[in-house]
Amino acid sequence: MGRSMRLLLEYHRGLFWDQYLWNIFCNKILETERGISLIAYADDLAIVTRAKYKTELEDKTQHFRKLIMWKLAEMGILVTIKKLNWYYYLVEDRYKHVDYVTKINYILFKSLCDLLNATQIKIIRSDWGFSSKLPNDSYTKGLFGDIAFKRADISGTISFTPAYRLKYLKYIFAPLKNVAIKFIFRAPPLAYYSNLFTMPFNKVVWITIAGYVVLCGFIIKIIFSWEVKEEDFVAISRNNDENKPSTMDIVMMQMAIICQMDFYHEPKSLSGKMATFTLLICTTFLYTAFSARIVLLLQSNTNSIKTLETLYNAKLDFGVEDQSFNRHFFLEPSDRADEYWRNLIYETKIKSSKGDNFFPVSKGMQLVRDSYFAFNVEMNAANNVILNTFTNNQICTLRTVDTIYKTDNPHIFCHKRSPYMEMFIVGLRRLCENGIHDREHRNCITKQPICLGRGNIFVSVGLKEAYFSFMVFGIGLCLSLLIFIIELISAHHLRKNNNVIAF
Repeated sequence: MGRSMRLLLEYHRGLFWDQYLWNIFCNKILETERGISLIAYADDLAIVTRAKYKTELEDKTQHFRKLIMWKLAEMGILVTIKKLNWYYYLVEDRYKHVDYVTKINYILFKSLCDLLNATQIKIIRSDWGFSSKLPNDSYTKGLFGDIAFKRADISGTISFTPAYRLKYLKYIFAPLKNVAIKFIFRAPPLAYYSNLFTMPFNKVVWITIAGYVVLCGFIIKIIFSWEVKEEDFVAISRNNDENKPSTMDIVMMQMAIICQMDFYHEPKSLSGKMATFTLLICTTFLYTAFSARIVLLLQSNTNSIKTLETLYNAKLDFGVEDQSFNRHFFLEPSDRADEYWRNLIYETKIKSSKGDNFFPVSKGMQLVRDSYFAFNVEMNAANNVILNTFTNNQICTLRTVDTIYKTDNPHIFCHKRSPYMEMFIVGLRRLCENGIHDREHRNCITKQPICLGRGNIFVSVGLKEAYFSFMVFGIGLCLSLLIFIIELISAHHLRKNNNVIAF
């Protein structure tokens, strides 16, 4: 019989594989996405990222790494990355926003293992393992696959609790007190959705003002009609070269008083002067209140965006946090997601020819800060970025809307028939009773930043804010031209018939 031999051959880089790796694989990787700076030589690949903040730099690097990994996976290549700092993030308290859920669980499991006198054996996975191609729809990969096939005893990361997973899993403990995944955005200015010129007063006040002006105009018209019959007042009007005021003159006088302008006809009697003086005083107060309210409204933001429908119709750009569960719920139909809004938002707002709008937290929150952008994100990660990079005025404009899928309280889980189930449950409850869970939860959770009140800010008035005044001007100009044409035609027609017309 022949003897088998194990032969180890070593090829130095740049001698054998260089032309094949470079031509076949590296060119495809270099075309992954614009914005990624790559340095490639033979089988080495380095990612170069730039950012203003350290957290943003880390998030962008992880995002680009995932894109390259997915590109390689599409080409059938599996890569092992040796220098990852995931463990450093688990034990370092400064990075609260980086996988804080796993961080809480890691700390709790250390205490749980000490309590049970057990040894940890960590299994690191890059995904939960949502999809499966088996006929019985079981889990074969990821975190769920490890638990379902008993490669692991308990999960180190939480999961949502849909009913169909109970066939394989048993949910035993909820380490987070509340999990909020929402669309966060900066509310646009109020002028984008409302007419600022009608908002200073409510409907009842506007009707009251209109009634008051009409009443005063009617009284002044009666007084003017009486004055033209009195000889003393007629003599004064003759000396001032004043004509008898018509009804249109009275209307123009009322409009001039409302707009704080001068008017031509003035009453001569004491009663007429009192009526005009009262109208002047009242409109002055109303004009002051109107102007002050307009200045306040120019600095205000809309509060009308409270549902997915109003958010979708708000003409904002959309983005989603680059997480596995977000890709699962947005890319595929699910009984936990609103299918109508999932399909509509994904197809029209997120899907793009340049790549779907899945961003790391830092980049997504930067878009929220610098533009009108709605970002679907877990709120604790967003709160950390808001606290470090947003100003107080920007914090005051932030609004949230519930996401497209139902988020319940996620749980740690084990196998449905695990022999250690009772030990896990009792141990984790003891950690809660002793206050260890509450302490770690407080350390890892970033509270939502509070608006401390908006200071005086300069707001420039653009066409959006002033469009109503230009619209009134345009309508008035068009009406005046139309009436002028009608007058010309009427005058020409009457001149033909040898009639005299006076305007």
